[in-house]
Amino acid sequence: MRYQKNKWKIAFFALVAICIIACISLFVLVRTFLPEAEESHYTSEQPTNEQGLLQIRSDRDQMNQLITEASDQLDEETPFTLELLSDHAEFRSTFDVLGQSVPITVEFEPMVANNGDLLLEADSFSFGLFNIPSEQAMQLMKNVTELPDWIVVHPSESLIEVKVTDAKFNDRYSFRVQTFDLANDLIEVEMFVNE
Repeated sequence: MRYQKNKWKIAFFALVAICIIACISLFVLVRTFLPEAEESHYTSEQPTNEQGLLQIRSDRDQMNQLITEASDQLDEETPFTLELLSDHAEFRSTFDVLGQSVPITVEFEPMVANNGDLLLEADSFSFGLFNIPSEQAMQLMKNVTELPDWIVVHPSESLIEVKVTDAKFNDRYSFRVQTFDLANDLIEVEMFVNE
């Protein structure tokens, strides 16, 4: 009988030992073949200042439509339009002189600055039937027009600097122009998310 009790004891302890060995083996296997996930596994990599979140590619027609929609939302007393043509950008508006609206047309050659801003160099400026030197016209524009902080007029260089990189849209997004090639109908812009 005593042998019978020892047999069950031995079987019980053998079963417990087998369970412990199986648990330890399973633990070792899990730790070896299923390593712990690092935080980088489930968190997205934040873009650096040099890496845009989204690259936007457009053409003249799409940009003209966007400009038209944006200008329609502005509450301006003087109507204006900016149109991208095959070789230049054209700004058209009016200026009141002695109760008469005189048409103004400015032709710009767009260029991209190294930092991603857009530079608009004035090629010609017409006021009604008269052509005015660009430098004087730009000085007049700087003095009369109230522009956002990110649009800077440089009269001596006949240049308007559109600081796209400084402009914040919805305080969340900013942009950088990569390509502004009207002749080849290609406009590329990078979008960034601000922290």
